[in-house]
Amino acid sequence: MIGDQISHYRIIERLGSGGMGEVFKAEDTRLDRLVALKFLPPELGRDSAAKARFIQEAKAASALDHDNVCTIFDIGETEEGRLFLAMALYEGESLHERLAEGPLPIDEALGVAEQVARGLIEAHGRGITHRDIKPANLMITRSGIVKIVDFGLAKLAEDPGLTATGVLVGTPAYMSPEQARAEKTDHRTDLWSLGVVLYEMLTGRRPFVGLSNANVFRAILQDEPEPVGSLRGELAPEVERLVDKFLARHSDARCATAKEALELLTSAREQQTLVPELPTQTLVASEIDAQPAPPGRKGLRWILVAAGVVVAGAAIWRLSMVGEPGSGEDEARTAVSRAASSATDDALSASTVAVLPFANLSPSEENAYFADGIHEDILIHLSRIKGLTVLARTSVIRYKETEKSVAEIASELGADVVLQGSVRRARDQIRIGVQLIDAETEGHLWADSFDRRLDDVFAVQTEIARSVAASLETTLSPAQEGRLAARPPDSLAAYDLYLRGREAHYDAREDENTEAIRLFREAIEIDPRYSLAWAGLAQSFAQRALLFGDRETWSDSAVQAAHKAIEIDSEIAEGHTALGYALEAAGRPEAALEAFARAVELAPDHWPALSRAGRTHFLIGRFDEAIRLLRRAARQAPTELEPRWYLAHAYKFLVLDAEARRWNDSVLVLEPDHVGAKLLEPQLAIYRGETEMALAAMERLVGEAPDEQYAWVGAGAMAYMARDFERAAEWGARAIELAPESDAWYWHDPRIVRGYALLRLDETEAGVELLEEAAERHESIADLRGQEDPTSPWNLATISAALGDGDAALSYLERAYDLGFRFVRWLPIDPAFDDLRDDPRYEEIMTRMDNHVTAMRERVIEEERASRTR
Repeated sequence: MIGDQISHYRIIERLGSGGMGEVFKAEDTRLDRLVALKFLPPELGRDSAAKARFIQEAKAASALDHDNVCTIFDIGETEEGRLFLAMALYEGESLHERLAEGPLPIDEALGVAEQVARGLIEAHGRGITHRDIKPANLMITRSGIVKIVDFGLAKLAEDPGLTATGVLVGTPAYMSPEQARAEKTDHRTDLWSLGVVLYEMLTGRRPFVGLSNANVFRAILQDEPEPVGSLRGELAPEVERLVDKFLARHSDARCATAKEALELLTSAREQQTLVPELPTQTLVASEIDAQPAPPGRKGLRWILVAAGVVVAGAAIWRLSMVGEPGSGEDEARTAVSRAASSATDDALSASTVAVLPFANLSPSEENAYFADGIHEDILIHLSRIKGLTVLARTSVIRYKETEKSVAEIASELGADVVLQGSVRRARDQIRIGVQLIDAETEGHLWADSFDRRLDDVFAVQTEIARSVAASLETTLSPAQEGRLAARPPDSLAAYDLYLRGREAHYDAREDENTEAIRLFREAIEIDPRYSLAWAGLAQSFAQRALLFGDRETWSDSAVQAAHKAIEIDSEIAEGHTALGYALEAAGRPEAALEAFARAVELAPDHWPALSRAGRTHFLIGRFDEAIRLLRRAARQAPTELEPRWYLAHAYKFLVLDAEARRWNDSVLVLEPDHVGAKLLEPQLAIYRGETEMALAAMERLVGEAPDEQYAWVGAGAMAYMARDFERAAEWGARAIELAPESDAWYWHDPRIVRGYALLRLDETEAGVELLEEAAERHESIADLRGQEDPTSPWNLATISAALGDGDAALSYLERAYDLGFRFVRWLPIDPAFDDLRDDPRYEEIMTRMDNHVTAMRERVIEEERASRTR
């Protein structure tokens, strides 16, 4: 419609969509002003009842003339019979957009609620009830004026034709109990919804949530929301009482009128001015762990690690955190609490160290890899020392050859001290110079240089690590001393090959993977008992299995190589991390978690093990455990994308969207063109039912990244969920074309997306053929992985549902659930399951999933709240 002339309005751009239609920005050519045009969906315009409701909306809304109510200018109809409203166009943002940044300052939240109450006084005084007060329907203009928009559900109280009971209208999360029961409502339903909005403005989350409308309604009708004061400690008691009054389940216990609500809001706001307001808290930035230095520790900031983020030992990792509520969970929660408390005490005296890339001063540039290897080995040595928080290689490597000052680098990374160094290699001689610098004062805490024979390099690395520990007043335990003095390779040539192999492995391209495998094998031929070379070989095998095909062969080889590394030296974290990667590639997540746990036990700051373990917990539906580990990994690796990416999605599946956005934004800050991160907002829009917004975003994304498989996989899945089957078929086909053998999917396998779309487009034979091909692939993957991974059973459930085999679909869905499938925000809108919604078995599985996710969400909120009060 862009550019079209509708009556005397010229369409300029599309602004959005909602339950009652689409909204466009337009120019009123008669009065030379900009307006918002809201169109009734074409199919509903042909329905006489819907048309009558739309006209009633226009009459009701146009009767309102108030600063806090959107102004209606006109009603019209296109030549095709499509009805529209012309409304005032305001510059600003919706409260929904504002809340994406987190809870509001208390005074601002109360002020917004006061303005809404004033608008409701006007509406209720004219007998009009809005019935859909929610953040998306509250516009905040640039001057701070709140406008109530979209009276699409408004009604005249005296009109019996539009007040029949049994008609459910509104947005579930903001519905009053009487709306949820589909009973007759009055103006007090708006005061309940205003209470829900006020709760969300004060806390950043809704009081009643669930993964399906049925579960939201159950929460509204049965559950008591967490007291607002426990989530926002500096609230005046009057504010807490006011929220409770708004959210009284019986309408008679709420304010009798909007005028009474305004009076109570004004009084509560005055009382709140007597309470000092704390800075608004966020749940996300890993850097919030840094605290001001206490007296007596000049020049070094101490680090307080958030409770619930740290895991202390392998036994904790083995605990299942998603059992049925009440089935052994108390023991698990106690163990985690104990581990978190212990880790916090240890962290109080920890220093955060950034080991910058060592400068290569060798005559030959070919020795650059050697300087990089020395840098990483010293970093690894330091990470084995309890009492030091050593930032990951991936976070510091970006500062190679930087011109930034030590203070700038430390500030960006959140480091207390910085270790700088240089390496000069000439024939069989090396010189290593190092200096430890206080980040705040930029003064030297320690410096030294080492002139040694090349074969003495390992002793130098150990000596440097001991010197850094001593300078930071860290005492080494006998076990740490033993790990620092771990057996070096017998051959310097083997070490040289190992360094080259490690560099190739980090590149993560197929040709470099082949080169890494070759180099590690050569190192092992020279020194068969070189454990780190075996660990490197295992990781490269696992990398090939996960990224480049033939998973069975390469994952088996990876497991064997990792076991060999551990057999040679069971005390190096790298061997156990490699085993975790290998077991993950082999589809054995529980065994992988045990391996990662042992790696962290040996090197508490070994971020690859922390991040990969968090990712594994995420994939098997343990979102709360994933968040604990990934937050710690993000703290260790401030510029690493993986932990942030999975944190965003763990929070997303716990229906904590503000936190999901913040972590996702941190990915985009680090990598603005990250295709995966650009999928989050469209995905959240799909969950909200804003399908056109999501699909428009995907059109832009595939246009920007025409050769990115991940963009097309995501686009196809979203079109599938939006029931736009033409685009689902087209986008799914492009995803398959770009990577025909890949299993790096987003939501569904694109074969399922395209296959189901073809069925719905009456291309039955082609659709069935593609779905059967997908089924064969997933049965093969499930057999390979020993049925430990929920992904394939979930896809097989979708295929069976698409082909009309409900019993098989529910059987596979049950299996996926048993294996940890908790990615359920899309399940209620997945079109393949439409015919199974009313099946009691489907409802029972959904209820159990919802209970698990609700329990995890509550644990995460409670633990993060506790961490902020320590």
